[in-house]
Amino acid sequence: MAHTERDIPYSTMEQAAHAFQAMPFETEFQKRDKALFAFFMLTGARDGAVATLKLKHVNIELGHVFQDAREVMT
Repeated sequence: MAHTERDIPYSTMEQAAHAFQAMPFETEFQKRDKALFAFFMLTGARDGAVATLKLKHVNIELGHVFQDAREVMT
């Protein structure tokens, strides 16, 4: 039983897109939350990794996010 695989329910991309579209974006906090949600969906990064990212890890020109394991909690 210890090695039994369990199905873990997760949202589909369509459900995530629907949730994103339904998010309000009127206040600065709501805009931040929506931007973070988009960042999580686009990068697939975990919350611990995103919380420890620094600006130097994000290259907007190339569209890259570099999760350096020496500096980011990957």
